[in-house]
Amino acid sequence: MKNYSSSLLVLFISLSTSMFAQTFSFDPGGTYITENDTTEYGQVTSGFGIITNLTESSITVQLDGINNFPDDWFTQTCFDFDGDGILELCYPPDGPGGWQFSAEITGGGSIGFAIHFLPFDLSQGVGTVTLTVFDVDNPDYTVIVDYNLSIGMEPTTFSFDYGETSAEVELNTYTRFEGVITNITNSPITIAAVRNTNEIPGDWASMLCFGNLCYPPYVDSVTTDIVGIDYSLSIQPIFNQSCTGCHGSAGGLSLTSYNNVMNGGNSGPVVIPGNHLSSLLWQKINSGAMPPGNNPDLTESQISLIADWIDEGALKEEKTADFSLDVLVQDMEGIGNIQIALFDVEYPNEAVVVDYTVATISSEITLIIPYMSDWNMVGLPLSIEDGNVSTIFPDAIDGTLYSFGVSYILEDNLENGKGYWLRFDDSGSSDITGGEITSLTMDLNEGWNLISGISSTIELENILDPWEIIIDGTLFGYNGSYLYSENLVPGEGYWLRTNDEGDITLSSSQQSARAVPFVHRFDQSNRLEFANGTHANTLYFGENIPNETRLSYSLPPVFPYMAFDARFTDNMRNTEDGGKIQVINTNSSLNIHYNIMINAGEQKEWILATGVGEEYVLIGAGEITLPGGSQKMTLGKRTILPNNYTLHQNYPNPFNPVTTLRYSLPFYDHVTLTIYDLNGREINQIVNTSQPAGFQSVVWNATDYFGRSVGAGVYLYQIQAGDFKDTRKMVLLK
Repeated sequence: MKNYSSSLLVLFISLSTSMFAQTFSFDPGGTYITENDTTEYGQVTSGFGIITNLTESSITVQLDGINNFPDDWFTQTCFDFDGDGILELCYPPDGPGGWQFSAEITGGGSIGFAIHFLPFDLSQGVGTVTLTVFDVDNPDYTVIVDYNLSIGMEPTTFSFDYGETSAEVELNTYTRFEGVITNITNSPITIAAVRNTNEIPGDWASMLCFGNLCYPPYVDSVTTDIVGIDYSLSIQPIFNQSCTGCHGSAGGLSLTSYNNVMNGGNSGPVVIPGNHLSSLLWQKINSGAMPPGNNPDLTESQISLIADWIDEGALKEEKTADFSLDVLVQDMEGIGNIQIALFDVEYPNEAVVVDYTVATISSEITLIIPYMSDWNMVGLPLSIEDGNVSTIFPDAIDGTLYSFGVSYILEDNLENGKGYWLRFDDSGSSDITGGEITSLTMDLNEGWNLISGISSTIELENILDPWEIIIDGTLFGYNGSYLYSENLVPGEGYWLRTNDEGDITLSSSQQSARAVPFVHRFDQSNRLEFANGTHANTLYFGENIPNETRLSYSLPPVFPYMAFDARFTDNMRNTEDGGKIQVINTNSSLNIHYNIMINAGEQKEWILATGVGEEYVLIGAGEITLPGGSQKMTLGKRTILPNNYTLHQNYPNPFNPVTTLRYSLPFYDHVTLTIYDLNGREINQIVNTSQPAGFQSVVWNATDYFGRSVGAGVYLYQIQAGDFKDTRKMVLLK
């Protein structure tokens, strides 16, 4: 059984009648999982949620949980505080009952959390954690979610007998997967069928059907009612055994068939559907008047069964319902993966989940997939029956296959369209034989997704993106370090970022109408190229990037075992004014090549500071060599200080009526700046204060001490700063 969430999510929002403000959003993640086999440690994760602060100020959110499950089960709540998808902190386990945690979220930030169920002794059962989330300073907005888990539990009210779950078909045909749902109780039930995933090529369609009624492809959930009592199997045998001797085919009331029973006798109907107390048939049976004379009365269970049948509607139906999944395959080749969950609406915990796969018929081909030693990003480019990693990559190190959801997940099997991290002791290649995949539709989450391609190399324009969710410039491969890519090679894994959840289709034959090559804006930007002799990454700075395109310059999540990586610590490859830099380097040296094309600003310079206090001024182009290993650095701007005291010529000169007087101070000092006429009379003193080192300026508006305008002519201005004194001339015109 597999995790399914969105269609079964129970989400309540509690609002007070007074005014309120929503300060956070809550994505609960997966809320329902059924597992017949737990993990090696008896641990199953039910849901990875994300809470996002919608304000610019810090808020504190509180999580109140109520555990309702077997006594030998526990839950453990874990948090991702920095948004990298890795859980940094797990609190001690809690048993049945209540628990409470709180966490602070910075303005505009988010935290992730997961709830681990810990059924240590693998006991069967059903568990629910009811989680209430609210802002402690704004409790009027509250979100309540149920996280559900069942271990080794079969439905108690129905069974589902399904046949084949996979099929190979030709183009422009359809296939039907059939199954029978049986009510195993004596009460009517309502069965829901929910299509949890529908990963099919763009022009395919899938439909949910009960009996002969098939719903349109856009309908994801349907229901049907199934009677609890089958007339032919349960009611008619009672009449045949005890009643038809007197109530046969001749005379008044005949109980030999359903139609005769419903037609009634000489006095009219004897069954009122939905009301056994008013039905003459039940009244006679219950009073002992039927069967008459010395014939034995019906048992209490038989009388109750007839009453239940009448109250159910006195129907002549079987206790079964035919379910089918119809998949229409049109012109596009590929693989479709559809997951269906069936459950009694009164007992949603007791679900049956079935995965169906449809693939177009194709001849088998063999692909040689190369890999390097240590960690690789890989994928499954062919349709094969056995997706186990030991079959596809037999030389891989056991226990090193990881996919990515909100965090890294240890896997045993590969699926088409997904990307994985996988580790090898040595470089080599793997021969994979299977059906060719020419088209593949996959569901993506908002944010970074780890994906893989199809059986042939495709370009960016071969990615069909109907919802325009792909962020340009965010397709990255891996060769020891992340590198931007414009195509997907079979067998390799890639990072891809989206601005929303949705589906895309990879096709070897179709092209996207909106495919435009991505052009970055960094041709005239400053750059830092980090290289260790094997790998290289380039970071850019000095140029402003509009907010609407900022994510195009983001980098995928760091993998802890990367051979090389360089990025600004906000996971970007550019900054305008500077920032902190994180470098992962497994080699013995690190070279930094810089090229400055945009100045830091007037009287400023670019500075690169290492984590051990070394500072490098970045001017023009040059190279810096540092020791190997991972490092942290800071890039920033610094004000340039003058070397000498200087009084500069005023500007403009001549002037009318305003001019600027500029001077340079190499140290903090007390400064006076005085205006004289040619006769040596003091006209005004426009500076008399202590000032820091730097390049200073002041404006004179051609007035004296009393604010009166002075006449045209030649004036002197004199600076005194410590032992430094200098005088210059300026001309005022009228």
